[in-house]
Amino acid sequence: MVKRNAEGAERSEGGGITQAGWYHFMVEEAEENDYSAKLVCNVSAGEHPEEVGRKLTHFVNFQASDPGDKQKQATITRMMFDVAEALGLEEKITGRIFTPEVREEMVKSSADVELDFNEAQGHQFIAKVDMEPYKGNDPEKKAKYADRLFPRIGFDIYHPLHDKAKDVPKDPDLMALFGVATESPKPAPAKPATSDKGSGNGNGKSQPQPAAAAPQTSSGDDDPWSVF
Repeated sequence: MVKRNAEGAERSEGGGITQAGWYHFMVEEAEENDYSAKLVCNVSAGEHPEEVGRKLTHFVNFQASDPGDKQKQATITRMMFDVAEALGLEEKITGRIFTPEVREEMVKSSADVELDFNEAQGHQFIAKVDMEPYKGNDPEKKAKYADRLFPRIGFDIYHPLHDKAKDVPKDPDLMALFGVATESPKPAPAKPATSDKGSGNGNGKSQPQPAAAAPQTSSGDDDPWSVF
């Protein structure tokens, strides 16, 4: 539990997200320590239907590496509150759901906010995912992850009922838990049919062509910034 002053389509079976975009996530696992929370999330729907079933591990930091860096701590606190609001977690001191209204009220009054990210399991949220290279300063990790991209979530994270998430494709079964009826996401477009004109091997059938090389992406639980 963390306590902080408010100032301060084709279904993939696992594997990490490979494409940037907006997604509807369900938290499958949640684990918290003194420094951060680890959320293992499953893609339930999104802009790229072929990513459904893939994983993303999101880390919610509680403390800046330099306790004296007030600006960085304020950013970390904001991001922590963003995630708690998107998940609809309970604020433990007041017993209220951490909605935008509750958050605004507590921030304005400089009240203490107590959240338990262990309770995030089973909660859902909407987020924009970017594919980014390793940005740390560790030379060994820079070399190790030189050719890899990692799915990252920034400030674009919202509760599924938030107005800013209204255009993101969602899992109708999960939205039904909120009493909301939604259309099923459109399936991924079918792959183009193989042409009989082919690649000229003389039998009228095309030969398989090698796929273009793509940047290597991380697995769902491989994150070089993890403190776990």
